[in-house]
Amino acid sequence: MSFTAEVKDELSRVDDAEFASSVAELSAIMRVCGTLAFRGAGHYSVRIATETGSVARTAMRLVHHGLDLETSLTVRRSVQRKTHNYLIEIPDQELLAEALVTLGIVAPGQGLVRGVPESLLSAEGALEAFVRGAFMAGGFVADPRRDFHLEIAVSGEDFANALCGLLERMGVRARLNHRRGSHAVYIKSFEGVRDLLRQMGAERSAIAVERVRQLKSVKNDVNRRLNADLANDLGNLLYRTVS
Repeated sequence: MSFTAEVKDELSRVDDAEFASSVAELSAIMRVCGTLAFRGAGHYSVRIATETGSVARTAMRLVHHGLDLETSLTVRRSVQRKTHNYLIEIPDQELLAEALVTLGIVAPGQGLVRGVPESLLSAEGALEAFVRGAFMAGGFVADPRRDFHLEIAVSGEDFANALCGLLERMGVRARLNHRRGSHAVYIKSFEGVRDLLRQMGAERSAIAVERVRQLKSVKNDVNRRLNADLANDLGNLLYRTVS
């Protein structure tokens, strides 16, 4: 299992009973890996597609327990990529239009919401839950033994900039990389990766990153001392040779 998969599995087990946090997390998941279809006034359907089982499990739990919506789940195996594809479909139903307003995805009489409504994040823990949902849906984190790098791939520049702003509010400095058809909000520092994992609820993964950092620090210190000793020994040898 990759480190990204381990982190997402840990995040899928975060037990946050607050309704506002559940709504914020599901909103982010839908925005990042969901597709909204409009079928006339007040009629919508939603499709959430992911290759990660923990993401599908989380989305299903939040849809059912938080908003009590009917769903269907289709699982297909990609022979070429040797992965599973999960498709969650939320069909047009009586409660869906109201749920989309609650999720901050649709504004009554105005259509789709481009940014992230502040009302969605006002409750305690909702900001962290929203970022957790965004990472679950479109995030990647490198194995810390190789690099300290975390990113969240999203579509839409407005949403990407808003996500950068949310990370700043959490005390994590992020940058934006424009790619063809998408945008990547990324963090390249040890402190940023560790702190964000911890605030999203992946404490075990944050500790793992911390331990790798400590091991790298010890290794670098040993190498510096060895290089200094070798330089001193070589200097002494040259001095004796010249003398």
